[in-house]
Amino acid sequence: MSDINDSNYVSDDKSADISKVILSEVNEAAVCCVSTLAGDHIKNRMMHFAVTPDFRFYLTSMKDDPKTKQLALCPRISILAHIAGGGFTEAKEMEVAGRGEIIEDENGRRKAIGLLMDRSPVVAQMAQYGKLGLLSFIEVVPQSIKFRRVKDILQGIKPTIIDFGRTTSAIGDDMARLRRKIGAWVAETRYPFLMVTAIPVVLGASVAWMRQGIFKPLYFILTLAGAACLHLGANIINDYFDHKSGNDEANTQFVRPFSGGSRVIQNGLLTPLEVLAGAAAFFALGSAIGIFLTYKIGWPILILGIIGVVSGVFYTAPVLSWAKRGIGESLVGVNFGVLVAL
Repeated sequence: MSDINDSNYVSDDKSADISKVILSEVNEAAVCCVSTLAGDHIKNRMMHFAVTPDFRFYLTSMKDDPKTKQLALCPRISILAHIAGGGFTEAKEMEVAGRGEIIEDENGRRKAIGLLMDRSPVVAQMAQYGKLGLLSFIEVVPQSIKFRRVKDILQGIKPTIIDFGRTTSAIGDDMARLRRKIGAWVAETRYPFLMVTAIPVVLGASVAWMRQGIFKPLYFILTLAGAACLHLGANIINDYFDHKSGNDEANTQFVRPFSGGSRVIQNGLLTPLEVLAGAAAFFALGSAIGIFLTYKIGWPILILGIIGVVSGVFYTAPVLSWAKRGIGESLVGVNFGVLVAL
């Protein structure tokens, strides 16, 4: 451990002693402010904590809590512990920048429970009622620590900074983050509902084959892909405009498969701009396929495509907002029941 940024020098022979002092000071704090990155916003929460002699911090939260989902996608975390002391000049604080990991193995969970049992009322209560399985435990691996006292600052003394360096595991986290990002996009698309698109496409192809004896695999695949892209675009842009209107944020009690959206924006897994860009990409791809089919087959395809795009975009988008006007579900029925099959 060494210092950085011209702060108080922490030599190797003194680092152990200074660490003990800092640990004894920070353990006086009952809670700390924990900051995580939720898309393009910073989310803060006061949390109970425990810290080990090597400055590993342990936190806990309910499973599937937005905080744990944010850490799963972006492990960067900041902790600020404030110690009031005997007055303003005696106040101290420690700022930790590092990476948080959800503890998955049982030995790690037992260690976290043991450390937090006497410091976190939540853990103590859950243990009393046998509900520890409802909790997620978080280990924070520090990259740098900044410790300062108000009286030192008033005297012009710089804070003490301990630099742990950037670990190999932190650098190698990029692929894991990429996988989690892909997972967030999969959740955003709500792909299981694509069955609603596939059924009328197959029905239309079946009718054409039975009545006219015509089946062209390329056109079938393109129709299926184009309709699916428009459907995915509608799903995604619906989330975007429900976020902009505050609908999904207000819906905290009735989040169901058919209500409340994918929650990726609310949980900080994707930013609103990313969601809007994703919707535009799917609409563009679906429209490109539709224009190709129009060129090959005829103008009726263009009319059907325009109706589909306008229905999908303005289901929740202003100024039309079909859903708010009470005709949203009728449009869904017309699109998936008649137009796609045509």
